[in-house]
Amino acid sequence: MSFNDIVNQEIAKKVLKSAIKENKVHHSYLFFGPEGCGKKDTALEFIKVLNCLDKKNDEACDSCSSCKKSIKNVHPDVMWVSASGAKQVIGINAIRQLEHFTQLKSLEVKYKIALIERPEKLTKEAGNCFLKTLEEPPRNVIIILLTAFPDKILPTIVSRCQKIKFLALNPKEGIEILKKKFNLEENQAHMLYFVCSGKTKWIQLWIEAALWNLRDEIFDVFINIFSKEKRDYTAPLKLADSMMEMVSNFTDKVKKEKQDSINEFKENLSSSQIKNIKAFKQAETEELKKELIKIIFSVIKSFYADIFSISCETGFIINLDKEISLKRKTVNFSHSYLNNAIKEIENSNTLLDLGANLQLIFQVLCINLFCGEK
Repeated sequence: MSFNDIVNQEIAKKVLKSAIKENKVHHSYLFFGPEGCGKKDTALEFIKVLNCLDKKNDEACDSCSSCKKSIKNVHPDVMWVSASGAKQVIGINAIRQLEHFTQLKSLEVKYKIALIERPEKLTKEAGNCFLKTLEEPPRNVIIILLTAFPDKILPTIVSRCQKIKFLALNPKEGIEILKKKFNLEENQAHMLYFVCSGKTKWIQLWIEAALWNLRDEIFDVFINIFSKEKRDYTAPLKLADSMMEMVSNFTDKVKKEKQDSINEFKENLSSSQIKNIKAFKQAETEELKKELIKIIFSVIKSFYADIFSISCETGFIINLDKEISLKRKTVNFSHSYLNNAIKEIENSNTLLDLGANLQLIFQVLCINLFCGEK
C-alpha cells in the first residue's frame, strides 16, 4: 500500500507528504473525519514513510525491515492506544504506559510514534495526564490522534495538535472508484457504496471477508420471510448461525495472521513490547468483529429500506440487482412492520456497542424480524 492507494484525501496527503519532504513534521497530529474514511490507513502510511530506511520520492519502500514491521503492526518504535475494558475507555494506566514509551530511546529508527484511536474515550484523569506529554513532547516523538468526534475531545488537547481533516467519499466518485479498484459492475459498486455508507474501512472489510454470498443468503431468507409456500420456521436460527459462523471464521483467520506476524518478529521485541502489541491486536480484532457485524446489519437494513422505497415510489434503490424480486414482495410488508424492523436493527447495533453476546444478538434479531408480521 502507498499514499496513492488512499482515495479522496488529497489535501491530507499533500500536507503530510510536504511535512516529510521539508523535514517539518509536527510533534502531534489530530486526524479527524467521518468513521471509516481512511484516517487509520493514512496514519499507517505516514508512519511507514517516516521510518522507512530506503524511501524514494517520499514514498515507503515496503521492503526494508522497518516497513515490514510497520505493515504488520509489530514495530517496536510504534505504540497503539485504544479504548478497552467493559466501559470502553482509555484510562490513566494506558497513558502512563504511553508516557513511558515516549521517554525511551528509539530502538531502530528516527521517530518513535504513538497513535491513539478514539481519544474522545480518554477519562478525565487520563486526559489531564496526556496533556503533560503534549505540552513537553520528547524529541523525535510523534503522537497521532484518530477520531470521528473532535468536538468531544478536551479543547486543550485539540489546541496542541496540527489538525488534518478527512472527507467522506461522495456517491458518484465513490462508485467509480469501487468499479475501478475492485473490478466491480455498476450495480455491485452502487450497492457496496451505499450498504457501507461510503466508509472505506467497511468497503475494504467487505472485500476481505467476501460478503457477497452471505448477502445473497440474507436476501433469500428475507425475500421469502412471509411466503406461505416457502416459509421455513427454522430459517431465523439457521440464518443467525450462518452469519455467526462467517464472522467467527473470518476473525479466527485474522487472529492467526496477527499471531503469525508477532511470531515472525518475536526475537526482536521485548516482553513488554510483545504484551502491548498483543493487547492492541486483540482490541483491533474485537473492533474488526464489531464492524463486520455492523456491515451485516446494514445489509439487512438495506433490504427493508429498499422495500420501503419501492412502496413509496421514491425512485432510489440500494440493491439494484434484487429490484425485481423486491418489487414482487413489497405488498407483503406493511409500513408499520418496516418501521419496526428498522428499529430492531438499530436496537441490535446498540446492544452490540454495549457488549451483548453476539450469537444471541443475531438470534433475537432474526426471530423478531421473522415473527414481526401483523
